Order: sequence, then structure tokens, then C-alpha cells
Amino acid sequence: MQRAVAQIKDVKYVNFNFNTSVLRVSHNTSSDIIASTVEKLGYKAQKSSDVSFEKHKWWQEKKVLLTLVASILLGAAYLAKVLIPNEVVHITLLILSTVLAAYYPAKAGINALINKMPLDMNVLLIIAISGALFLGEYTEGAMVAVLFGIGKSLESYSMDKTRKSIRNLMDLTPAKATIIKMDQEVILSVADIRKDDTLVIRPGAKIALDAIVTAGESSVNQAPITGESMPVEKKVDEMVYAGTINQEGYLEARVIKESGDTTLDRIIELVEEAQSKKAPSERFVDAFARYYTPIVIMLAFAIVIIPTVFMGASFEEWLYRAIALLVVSCPCALVISTPVSIVSALGNAARNGILIKGGAHIEGVGKSEAIAFDKTGTLTIGKPTVVKASNNKALSYAASVERYSDHPLAIAINDFARNHNVALLESKEFKSIVGSGVSAKVGDDLIQVTKPSYTKELGVSLRSEESAIEDANIKGHTIVMVIKNKDLLGSITIADTIRVEAAQTIKKLKESNAKNIVMLTGDNEATAATISNELGIDSYFANLLPDEKLNVVKELKSKYQKVVMVGDGINDAPALALADIGITLGGIGTDTALETADIVLMADDLRKLPYVKSLSNRTIIIIKQNIVFSLVVKLAAILLVFPGWLTLWIAVLADTGAALIVILNGLRLLKDNKGKRIEENG
Repeated sequence: MQRAVAQIKDVKYVNFNFNTSVLRVSHNTSSDIIASTVEKLGYKAQKSSDVSFEKHKWWQEKKVLLTLVASILLGAAYLAKVLIPNEVVHITLLILSTVLAAYYPAKAGINALINKMPLDMNVLLIIAISGALFLGEYTEGAMVAVLFGIGKSLESYSMDKTRKSIRNLMDLTPAKATIIKMDQEVILSVADIRKDDTLVIRPGAKIALDAIVTAGESSVNQAPITGESMPVEKKVDEMVYAGTINQEGYLEARVIKESGDTTLDRIIELVEEAQSKKAPSERFVDAFARYYTPIVIMLAFAIVIIPTVFMGASFEEWLYRAIALLVVSCPCALVISTPVSIVSALGNAARNGILIKGGAHIEGVGKSEAIAFDKTGTLTIGKPTVVKASNNKALSYAASVERYSDHPLAIAINDFARNHNVALLESKEFKSIVGSGVSAKVGDDLIQVTKPSYTKELGVSLRSEESAIEDANIKGHTIVMVIKNKDLLGSITIADTIRVEAAQTIKKLKESNAKNIVMLTGDNEATAATISNELGIDSYFANLLPDEKLNVVKELKSKYQKVVMVGDGINDAPALALADIGITLGGIGTDTALETADIVLMADDLRKLPYVKSLSNRTIIIIKQNIVFSLVVKLAAILLVFPGWLTLWIAVLADTGAALIVILNGLRLLKDNKGKRIEENG
């Protein structure tokens, strides 16, 4: 397929995955010419934008229907042999069964030969069936064709199961939605709704488009996209996303992204792209099959010619053995072994709010030996939070003064006071002391919230807070003093606090054989040391500029097989791009995160990381199992050819049975909850 399309003039790039039916072509020629070339090879070409995943059902494919009819005819042939003593009827039904079952494989094989494509399993099948008919083995020829068709139908079924993740995502958005137009509620097709239209979102309704809440409050179930177990509270000026579900409240929201451009649409597009990107093990299998098939054909010819020409053996006997060899050598199980596992894992991840942009990244995480974390916004919540206040009186005065400031430290103090039900006092004459703090009048008293060095300049003794100041300096925290006139009331310590799930996440990653977990931060040495010690991180690098983070990642790559970088997807973009696998948190609604990282955790939740690692390890194990099993079965069956123990029946059952086993083994990843349990236990 790739070679034939690439021969067309002005085709720059071709990537085709037979198992996901996705052909990507970069070209300057007519798409009709490419479609025509593809159809000459026995395939139907359709633009991905015109494909309806909802209408694609494996059992509706013509190949599957022909196999069903062929199977019925094969069964009728057996009945005819018993009930009707007429060999012509029996043979006619067998030949009809063979022709119908072999129609599509024969068409594809002949087109491959005409277009000088690499020899594939279809060519093996044509030769095997032709040989069986030549020898008068009509029953076995029909069985070969029908069981091959059943095997291909099972492949279609398995890929349909894995594609379900995309269909389920597409089903998340309703076909129609209600908007307010000219003060009236109007129901429109989602495709007809435009930016700045106002959505009406009633309790229990699916949200049709990305929008910003303009009225109402409610909780929204974002699990279909992020995998979060708990609903998220939404109020005015907060984002809601297409595909999520409103819970109990009424909302009105202004549309900011039209149909085809929403976060959910982007996720669907990236999942589709991911399914067409081949993992290293898949590329190995493709390369192996490319050389394997012609070698098998040459070996089959040698099995016929050498014994009959040079040893005087029976032509019919050794032709039969050669045909059995061709049947058992069809690399169906080997070819399907990796794609079904990869796509199943992609579907599993997408269902749990994790976007993985290709099979290579699934394998890469499992093979990773070093994991580098950005600190701010990744291991920590990314904003200042009050760690402690020496007393409520100092907190009350500080919050009363800081209520007029929008500085991050002021916001942290006010949030803490509000959460602890600390009463605020009336204040006036607010002033900002540049680089040192703030002040205001509370009644007739001057209240100042300042850093310790400025407090000293004011001549106020810090003796009562010396231990708090020393502790803050050791840990790299920020501490402010609260002064009433010339008296020190107390202190407030502020820091960027660690995520509650961070320590458990690091522990689980270490249990999954991560050799080195590193933290990268632009913060000072004291802050980095404190957080690193609390989380049990192996090593840290502090005071880093963005380009210095790159150097650390380069150094890690020189020491370890695979390096994962985990960051927020914005200021860590260069390091994420340089790492073997870049992972970002909180991808929902963040275009930068979706574009930059190889893996996006749609929820802002570190507990998804052990899940990704576990799923990756499981995927690698199943891929190895499938490949080894496929090769061992083929080798064992081939060895049976030479003593004459391999019959066509055994060959067909070995080939189709092996394909079925690897498919079922790969499909286990769709229901693999091992990583989910790790996340929940975390």
C-alpha cells in the first residue's frame, strides 16, 4: 500500500496501518488519484473526515457477510454428503464456499502481485487454495478459505472493540442543544451553534460545546473525559466542556468553541492519530513479515521440487505438504499480535482520562528508567498557601489589611482566614510598601504586614518569632510579620504546598521499577531540599532556568534507557519535547498541553501516573506473549511438515487458533483494571 501510493507523483509522505485502516498521505496531487490507486489494491478509500465511526460495525462488512455465507455453504456441503448421494452436489457446494470465502483475499493478493507490492498472507492463501483444488482436496480447500475468513472476521471484531473508545467519546456530545436567541429558547443542531451563543444546560443534560458559565451554579461530571471520580463545582466565569454532564443545577454558558473545535473533538482526533502510529514492536513485526513471506514461499517450492525431482518422491504427497506449510505459515497471528494490544491499551487509557499519542509512548513509559518532575504546578499545587499562622489575632489583622490586595500572598492569607472562619475588621488607608509589604489603618491603629528584614528596620523586635523565621528559612518558605503600631502580633508562614497525592504517587512509581526519580525547579535550594525529602525523591536540581532544565534532561538521557518528563505543559514545553516521553497534567481545555506532551493526563491528578506505568508494563508483557506464542506455534507446525504429520486441517486450526488466542489476549487490555486499582489505592 505505502509503496504503491508513494509512486504517485508529488506524494511526500505515506503512513498506513492495516489494522486500524488509517492511511495518512502528505501530497500535492489530487486526493482522487490517491483514492483510485488505493482502490486498485482492493481497498475502499474514504477521507477520514467523511468516516462515521458510529456506522462502522464489524459484522456489516462485506468480507464478514461473505464469510458467513461461505460457512453456511460449507455446512450445507457436509449435510449434502450425508443426505444426498451425489458427489457433484457436494463438490459444487464446496467450490462455491471456497470461492466466496477466498474472494477478498484473492483480490487483495492478485492486486499486490500486479502492483509489485511485497508478498503477504493473501498470496500464501491463493497458492495454498489453488494447490488444494488441484489435488482434488475440495473439503480441505474450503476449510482453509472459510477458517481464514473467520480469522479475518475476528480481527475485524477485535479492532471494532478497540475503536469503540472513539465511538464512545463521540457519543458524549448530544446532536442538538438549546440556546437563548432573542430572549427565546431555541433547539438547534450542535453544528449550527456559533461562538458567543448562550447554551441552556439543564440538570442531567450533556454539555454540547466548550463554554464559559454566565449564570447559575452546579456540579459537573467530567469523568467521561478526565476520569475524575467526583463531580467538579462550576460557577460563573468557569469553563465547562463538551461531553461532560451537568448534575443538579441550572446553567447558562457562553460558547467559546464551535463543533469540530472543542477539547473533546481534539481528543478524538488525537486518539485517531495515535492508533495509526506504530510502536517499535509493531515495526519489528512488519519488517519480519516482509521478509518472512517470500522465504516461506521459496521453502514451499523447495519442498515440492527437491524430493520429487532429485529423490523420485510422490509429487502429490510433497505438494500437499507444501500447501500445508503455506497455510500454517500465514502470519495472521503475528501481524495482529501487536496492533490489537496497542489499540486496546489506547482505548483503556482514553476511557480513564489519559490521552496517549501513539503505541511508541505506551511502550516507552514501561521501559523508562528515570522520571523527572517539574515542581511548581506538578508536585505542588502551584500557588501560595498559608502553612501556619502563629495566632488568630495576627491572622485577623493581616487578612483585614490584605483584603484590598490582589498579590498572590494576600490571596493566600485571605483564603486561609475565610476557611478558618476568622472575622475581618474594617480597614482604611491601604498602602503598598514596595518590596516590603503592605499597611492600613484598623480603627486608629496602624497595621503592617511586612517581611522580617523590613520589620527590623522599623525597630520592632523579632525575638518572639525567631524560631518560626529560622524554620521558614530552612524549609524555603515565605514568612511575614504582623505589626500593630510598634508591637509584633505574630507571623504567617506561606508556601507552595505539596499535592496530597504526590508522596503516594512517588512511592508507587518506585515500586514499578523506576530507577531514578528527579525533581527540577527554579526555586531555591532550601525549598527544593524540603520538598524532595518529604516526597522521598532520589535527587533534585534547584535554581534552574528553562534552558538548564534541558541540560538536566540531556544528562539523564545519556545515563538511562528511557527518560520521562512530567510537567504542566506550558513553561516546561522544551523539556517535555526533549524527553523520550513527555507527560503533562490537567490537559482538559489546555491546547498547549494537548500539543506538547506525548501523554496527557486530562485530570489534574498525579495518581494517574502509576496507572499509566502499570498499563504500559502490562501492554509490553502481553505484546511479548503474543509475539513469542505466534512464532512458537508457527515453528512447531512447520517442523511437523517434514515427517508428513502436518495435515491441512491441523495447519488451518493452528493458524486460526493462534490468531484467536493472541486477539483475546490483546483484548484483555480493554478491561485491565490493575492500574485503576493502583490509582484508587493511592
